[in-house]
Amino acid sequence: MSSTPRRRTAQSALGTVFTYAVRSGYMDVNPTQGVAQVLTKGKPEDRRLPFTLDDVKTILDATKDEQAENLWIPRLALYTGARANELCGLLTRDVKQIDGVWCPVVEDSEVRTLKTASSTRRIPVHPELIRLGFLDFVERQRAARQARLLPELTVGKYGSASRIASRTAPVGCFGPLASRASGRCCTRRGTR
Repeated sequence: MSSTPRRRTAQSALGTVFTYAVRSGYMDVNPTQGVAQVLTKGKPEDRRLPFTLDDVKTILDATKDEQAENLWIPRLALYTGARANELCGLLTRDVKQIDGVWCPVVEDSEVRTLKTASSTRRIPVHPELIRLGFLDFVERQRAARQARLLPELTVGKYGSASRIASRTAPVGCFGPLASRASGRCCTRRGTR
């Protein structure tokens, strides 16, 4: 079977058969239990592993006494699933109340370009971010007349503010195949 959808269908079918066999007493153990389809997109050396829950706790603990970008980028990444460039390029005007819900609005701007057209979106601010003072931080930035939410992050020659932030994750927090982008993977895989 060459295509990924075929492999997933076959794996699912096998799992169903083995589950039935165990329930009916034909087998003691389901050999497919806990086996997940591994997607092999991209070159092996470029693949990233998601953060484990221990990695996430380590990063949040290491940054709990930080200020501005070092405090908010890891938490925003975890609770929104947004890409580093999307977060680092947030403007103070991007965080707004829409139908009674506070949201960062992710769209192209003078300091951020989006990866795909479907990347334009509104992301509700998680209650934990509100509890931690994210909205207060936004208001302080507005009161200080800051256009950018995280002005300490300089915009590089290609118009991205995320390059520096993605290289400043706490040292020793995660293995060699994890990166700042692993926070996005971790969020998508259910640690919300």
